[in-house]
Amino acid sequence: MISTKSNFFLIAILFIFAGSGFQSCKKELEINADYRAYPIVYGLLNQYDSLQVIKVNKSFLGNDDPRNYAGVQDSSLFEQVDLKLIEYHNGIKQKSYVLNKMVLNNKEPGIFANPENVVYGTVLPKLKPNGIKYLNETVITEGQVSNRVSYKIEGTVNGDINISAEMNPIPEYRVDFFQQSEFRTKWNADIPKIGFASATKLTEGIVLQDVEIPPFTKIAELKFTFNYIDTDLNGDTTHHFIEATMGEVIVPVLSETKIYKTDFAIKSERFYQLIAALVPDFDATKLKQRMPGHVDFEIVLGDENYYYYRENTLPSDDLNQLKPQFSNIENGFGIFVSRMKVKMTDWAIGTQEDIISIKGMPGVLLNRTSQEALNRGYILQGNGEDPIQLGTASKGFCIDPEVGNVGSDLCK
Repeated sequence: MISTKSNFFLIAILFIFAGSGFQSCKKELEINADYRAYPIVYGLLNQYDSLQVIKVNKSFLGNDDPRNYAGVQDSSLFEQVDLKLIEYHNGIKQKSYVLNKMVLNNKEPGIFANPENVVYGTVLPKLKPNGIKYLNETVITEGQVSNRVSYKIEGTVNGDINISAEMNPIPEYRVDFFQQSEFRTKWNADIPKIGFASATKLTEGIVLQDVEIPPFTKIAELKFTFNYIDTDLNGDTTHHFIEATMGEVIVPVLSETKIYKTDFAIKSERFYQLIAALVPDFDATKLKQRMPGHVDFEIVLGDENYYYYRENTLPSDDLNQLKPQFSNIENGFGIFVSRMKVKMTDWAIGTQEDIISIKGMPGVLLNRTSQEALNRGYILQGNGEDPIQLGTASKGFCIDPEVGNVGSDLCK
């Protein structure tokens, strides 16, 4: 069910979510005495994460500039947070986990202070010893929900504010997302490598058709990643990657039992354009070698609450920028939602007994002609036609010996 709340604390929320932590600021500020500190809760649960964390802040009001309050730790953190993560099957309580205070150190400096980036979390055990999931999912049998799984956060803030929220992990039905045939042709050991170019032309690229989006999903995005490895003059290696979306889809009619089919694609022209635009030119005074690595796919699935929260917080082109703040937190603001996120290679290594590393997935490497085009920066069309210019020659990519022939441009 969609819920909205007023704009009364919108400014406070925007300032809280603009940063994940705070850095210290020794400045006394006058805080309004007559106001209630509302909890602002932010939790994205992912069944592929062992550590599930919830961010809890408080709204702050005063007569000063809000940016000044953002720099004061006491303006944003509650002294006492007592929360539990509780698992339910068909409304019956199964397990309960205490959300413990944790301090993370992953915040860039900014106007928000950061002596402590405080979250509340718990480390969950694997559902199966040889699996990679940590949250149970709703079971769908013969087109019907046979076991509805939900997770709730319940507890108090400052001892007198009762908060709660509920979400359903997105079930990977009918199979795990990357178990679909369109992806098996990428991680299987006996599959041809990925091609963006033939000897004389660009290919169509990667086109995935009729990909199944599981029930409970409102928004889905598939991301494409190209990895590469730089080796400096001392022989030290650094891994880099570039990322692009293969498409985002909003499921028009949400279903708890039916899949939704869609297409994802990245064209060959776009692949080489991304390389030309995002990979820095090869610097021979610093680098010995630049080797193309594997390609990867990452699926991000969001439930209905995640989608509506995102739509209500993204800037719009409307002159009236005020929008009702979306929340599914009882007695608070923010969101507690399902956002499934996993990379194909991580999924394959974690679920396929015969795959123990990326080297066991030759289908995620660029094929020989694609790497040769990347190396040269052009494709010879023949028949007297001008070469297809790709703009990648200055990037200095060598050719992986696993796919290339003997030559001076092979990676060492």
